[in-house]
Amino acid sequence: YHSHIGQFTAVGTAHSLLELSAINFLNDIEVGSYNKAHKQIIVKIPWISKALGVNNIIKKINLLVEHEQHFRWTIQFLSRNDTNHNRNHTAQLLAECEIDNNITVKSHIYLIWDGVEYFRIDEEVGHWEDINPEFKEYQHILESPFWTTLRKRYMKLYCVDLKGRI
Repeated sequence: YHSHIGQFTAVGTAHSLLELSAINFLNDIEVGSYNKAHKQIIVKIPWISKALGVNNIIKKINLLVEHEQHFRWTIQFLSRNDTNHNRNHTAQLLAECEIDNNITVKSHIYLIWDGVEYFRIDEEVGHWEDINPEFKEYQHILESPFWTTLRKRYMKLYCVDLKGRI
C-alpha cells in the first residue's frame, strides 16, 4: 500500500505567472519539490533519484515546465474579469492517490483559487463536483476532452507510473 500527494501552487496576475512550486509526498514523507525560478527538482531521499534515473527526472522537469503553461492559462483565464489586472492570484491543485498491489484504490484532485476550493473530482466517479457555485460556469471546461485527457494522463504519470518506479 502506498499513498502519493502532489501539491502545485501558482501565483500570478492576469499578465504573468510569477511563481510555480510543487511538493510531493510518498507515504506522508516529503520526497521532492520543484520551483519555477530554478527549474529543478530537489529530491529529498537519495535512493529515489537512483530509482527514477536521470532520464525520468529530466522528463519530470519538462512536464513541470509544461505545467507552467497550464497554470499561466488558468490564472489569466480566471482573473480576466478582475478590475485590477496587477492583483496577484493563487491557483492550487492538490492531487492524491492510493495504490494497493498496483491497483488504484483512491484518486482525487482538488482545485483551489485564492484559497477557496472550487472543484474536486474522485477519479473513480469520474465527474467534477462544483464546490463553489461562483465557478459552476467553468465546469464544461474541466469536462472537455482536452482537459479530461490531460488530467488522466497526469494522474497516470504521477500516481501509477511513479509508484511503479519506486
